[in-house]
Amino acid sequence: MPADRSIIVGLALLSIAGCAPSGPGNEGNAGTARARFVDVAAEAGLSRQVSPPRAMEHILESTGSGVAVGDFDGDGNDDLYFPHQPTLADYLAGRQGRANELYRNNGDGTFTEIGEQAGVALHAWSNAAYFADYDNDGDQDLFIANWGSNHFFSNNGDGTFTDRTESAGLAGPSDGWSSAAAFGDLDQDGFLDLFVVNYCAYDPEDPLPSSIQPVWRGLDVFFGPAGLPGQADLLYRNQGNGTFRDISARAGLATHPKLYGLGLILLDLDRDQDLDLYVANDSVVNQLWRNDGKMPLVEIGAISGTATNENAEEQAGMGADAADYDDDGFIDLFVTNFALDWNTLYISEGGMRFRDGTFEAGLSDSWKYMGWGTKFFDFDHDGRLDLGIANGHIYPQVDEHPGIGSSYRQPNQLLHNIGNGKFEPVADAAWNEERNSRGLALIDYDNDGDLDVVLTHIDAPPSLLRNDVGNQRNWISIRLEGTNSNRDGIGARLELEIGGRTLTRIVNPYGSFQSQSTSAVHFGLGDAEYIDKLTIYWPSLRTFEYKDLQANRFYTIRERSGIAGIREPSKGAP
Repeated sequence: MPADRSIIVGLALLSIAGCAPSGPGNEGNAGTARARFVDVAAEAGLSRQVSPPRAMEHILESTGSGVAVGDFDGDGNDDLYFPHQPTLADYLAGRQGRANELYRNNGDGTFTEIGEQAGVALHAWSNAAYFADYDNDGDQDLFIANWGSNHFFSNNGDGTFTDRTESAGLAGPSDGWSSAAAFGDLDQDGFLDLFVVNYCAYDPEDPLPSSIQPVWRGLDVFFGPAGLPGQADLLYRNQGNGTFRDISARAGLATHPKLYGLGLILLDLDRDQDLDLYVANDSVVNQLWRNDGKMPLVEIGAISGTATNENAEEQAGMGADAADYDDDGFIDLFVTNFALDWNTLYISEGGMRFRDGTFEAGLSDSWKYMGWGTKFFDFDHDGRLDLGIANGHIYPQVDEHPGIGSSYRQPNQLLHNIGNGKFEPVADAAWNEERNSRGLALIDYDNDGDLDVVLTHIDAPPSLLRNDVGNQRNWISIRLEGTNSNRDGIGARLELEIGGRTLTRIVNPYGSFQSQSTSAVHFGLGDAEYIDKLTIYWPSLRTFEYKDLQANRFYTIRERSGIAGIREPSKGAP
């Protein structure tokens, strides 16, 4: 986390001219949208308790853990996997903390915890988890990013998993601190590769030189990451035989400084049909790795405009997401940052050129918050991508010093895209309740056609925010099955034409902070009952078109053979 630095004053708030695009689902600049989310975690059976405790003395305790969303049993309902961490006192005493938990979605609005019987009740210092079909056999395998060796479980297809960490070659260094990961087919061979972001080397029994007392805004705080050794990020190539090979050196990662990675985006950012990598680093420059279809990757953070903010200042990146929020066909980037700094929106100008559009987009109200998980999603189905942000401080003592201008527990944020490149905050009790949040993931857990939200917190059970307003407008949900491409369709680009508009979405379940969202691609359609055309650009470089698809349906589309399944929403949805 960053050292204290001067506040930049006198920044002019920029604005851009224009109006909301016409067509179904657009009512112009209607101001703050109406939202209605309800936290149903307890009644849904999500009893998971998060550690570490509130009194934080080590940086290791501050980042918390996230959540993974995926349909591990193939029943059409997305399930949840929660990584856990012990308390530091338990760890130092050799006592096991609570095991990681797998919650099976029962399809009736409730979940049942089955981690032990499924074989994934891992006892570790787990930060993040990710589902992916690494062997293209039709079921979701599971990678867990830890402080210490990572873990990998292969799905047996019968509701159980087998630990294949060593045979797959994914343990990583035993002294590593893996903070984020994402699967994607970087070499376009049809198999998902794996990129793992690492943070810093840390020994809680010897956390800092005795002569150093870190200070932030006049407060004595814990040590790190500045002053600690950064750790190298890792790229594993899927060899298609159940194993991975570390190709980090070949990819050029070893020739660059070891930084403090926390956030990760793995997407085609320049529309050249291969996957690029963006890493949000804590307290130093961010990195953008351009993939030109061959190794090594090329780091272009500085020349792309995404290494720092518009004032050329290094920030403290936590979480990240990417999407075409302004419907111009180019993918934009959003990074959450430390408190008393702004979150940063990088607006794509095409190719690999970005500008800091934070203020012109109306995102100047993030100064006092510390952002973590974040995702773009259309919560009200008006056809525009809104933005959710999870907030929470790492220093409990800020509450004793109100003059600092921040707080330990903070409201999470829901920002409505009003259609002219700007966002406005949405007042909603479930979102605005003060928490100390970390992970944020999207899920339609009740299959009613709108996106619900899972939030993880420090010292509290998770929240499951049921969306009670989204399905009052029309929508369509697309889940892909690759044949020549990877089975999950990760990285595929979907362009939906409706009423003279083109909406672009990517199969991108990763990003946020230590979390994974549903791999289903969701479009809000406003009042439109049919779409004009859907074009899918598969990772295999094949392109297919579909016309006149009916709204308010869940579609499964298989590469080459077309529509493989259509489901209606659950009772009560439109």
